[in-house]
Amino acid sequence: MSEEAPLSPINEWMERLRSVLPDYRGYTDHASRREQDALYRQYLSEQLGEVLEPLEQLISERTRAGQFIEVLPLERVREKVRALLHDLGAPDYGTTAFFTERPVNEALLDLLYQYEVVLQEQVRAVQAQLEGLRTEPPEDFLSAAERLEATVLALEAELKGRCEMIRHWV
Repeated sequence: MSEEAPLSPINEWMERLRSVLPDYRGYTDHASRREQDALYRQYLSEQLGEVLEPLEQLISERTRAGQFIEVLPLERVREKVRALLHDLGAPDYGTTAFFTERPVNEALLDLLYQYEVVLQEQVRAVQAQLEGLRTEPPEDFLSAAERLEATVLALEAELKGRCEMIRHWV
């Protein structure tokens, strides 16, 4: 019986990312960093974009029912999601050292992969929380909508952290 060697932290993050994005190869090869970055952002954008239609429907339903207080956090979520989709489509880190031929700093690379795993997990959480809102009892709906908003704000903070890290890559 052979024992498998434990994966290094970077390999663990990569395996988790490849489980949801099979074409993802990571950033060790400088020649494909832009392509891999674009692939990851496109994947994340597609996943996050899937929440807009159900979110719009829920906002419409609650508005028609006269539940305006409950609509407020949903409208904030919608605006944040739209802003996040824009940021994913046009990141503000431009041409940085990350995209040059510099050697890869393993610790920074590990942190970048962690960001990417956390981001995709947070997008899944947003999807699940939005789906769960449909079955929330009326007395719990507002607090559930506010939890969804908090999750989207956490997603925004993680994305900003990822962008900052790439922007200041050394």
